[in-house]
Amino acid sequence: MKTIQIANGDLVISNDSFVVLSDTDALKQRIQNRISMFFGEFSLAPNLGVDWFSIMQNRNPKSFIESTIRSELLSESEIIEIISLEVILIDTTEKARLYNKEMRTA
Repeated sequence: MKTIQIANGDLVISNDSFVVLSDTDALKQRIQNRISMFFGEFSLAPNLGVDWFSIMQNRNPKSFIESTIRSELLSESEIIEIISLEVILIDTTEKARLYNKEMRTA
């Protein structure tokens, strides 16, 4: 499957043409988009994305978050199995430093 490359929220253009991704690069981008998109964010596909607002507001357990992400990934037609999935919640200053991310406060 092919897709147009997106970087920093913009379509990538090279030599006056859209950059087209295929194979694993296209799948990687679709996965990144699927997981980073908030549920209902894209008006042309309102059922796409993860309900991150509910997940973060309700402080759901890690197992629920993993299950939600697993389900979202498996809705991608090219993914037939997930062998391993790890969710790391940045909820301590030590983890924030280790992963160079902001601490989860919601």
